[in-house]
Amino acid sequence: MRVILTAFIIAILGSGMTSQDCNLQLKGRVIDRATFEPLEFASIGIQEELKGTLSDSNGFFSITGVCAGDYHIHVDHLGCSPGRYFLSLQSDTFLNIYLDHHTELLREIIVEGKSEHLSESQSQQSITAGVIKENAGKSLSEITELVSGVRSLRNGSGINKPVIHGLFGNRIIVINNGLSQAGQQWGADHAPEIDPNTATLITVVKGADAIEYGSQAMGGAVIIDAGPIVRDPHIHGTVGYALNLNGLGHTVFSRISKSHQKIDWRLTGSVKKAGDLKAPDYFLTNTGVNEANGSIQFIYRLNQRTQHQLYYSLFTTTLGVFAGSHISNLTDLQRIGEYRQ
Repeated sequence: MRVILTAFIIAILGSGMTSQDCNLQLKGRVIDRATFEPLEFASIGIQEELKGTLSDSNGFFSITGVCAGDYHIHVDHLGCSPGRYFLSLQSDTFLNIYLDHHTELLREIIVEGKSEHLSESQSQQSITAGVIKENAGKSLSEITELVSGVRSLRNGSGINKPVIHGLFGNRIIVINNGLSQAGQQWGADHAPEIDPNTATLITVVKGADAIEYGSQAMGGAVIIDAGPIVRDPHIHGTVGYALNLNGLGHTVFSRISKSHQKIDWRLTGSVKKAGDLKAPDYFLTNTGVNEANGSIQFIYRLNQRTQHQLYYSLFTTTLGVFAGSHISNLTDLQRIGEYRQ
């Protein structure tokens, strides 16, 4: 009886092993979403199988000897946002993969005909998601300072306005996921009401390239892009924490996303709390800040080329008024008096 049972188990396991098809082919083509031109030398990899290849001069690629199953596909190309896809592979499959090509990631270099030196011009520069994550405790304006030619106009704790080549306010346009943000144009007491942790790409446009964004972009443009949502039916998310020693500022941020057959969604949120800042010999009284921010993004796809997007962001902040500052209105004077009591 024991021999018969053992033989039965071996037969079941053997049939299961032989039924798995590991001779499948994954083929496809990598295409620029904007121009529909093929992208050569794109890197295509299957995470679970540790297999990969490069696309040829026409954008085609082929990976053979793949077993049936569920896989995460990673696609990378120089100057493009990385592509992350989920694929349930049951038979030979051909994929058309569309990538968003960001030419601004390639820094432009202009060589002028001068004998003594060369001139370098960078009209567009981008700050990627990794850099934004490393500077999670900073404001949008402080992060844009990483770009050459960009500084900040500071008017208190948490009030920072971007300055591009000496111009700011209504000379700079800030575009938040396709919509113009006008907060920084309302005076020195207003900063862009944008949480940089909601962005995957921040682009600073300077010079003549900013003209396409209208007359308000005479000094330049700051473009905040939430980015595409990874096509994956599993829930993916990240949680991060940043600590600022001056003022003991704590920042917690999170992001979660999921893709369905027709609808993709993403939720982001962040909380920031900081106390009074400190100079070398004394505290800057009443310079603390509290923030609670969030955003929600929905993408509905009609087909491969047509989709509709709904995006909503919320930015709330409570700023302290420095007790030793010059007051220009009675409301701030009253708030300082309440704090001292």
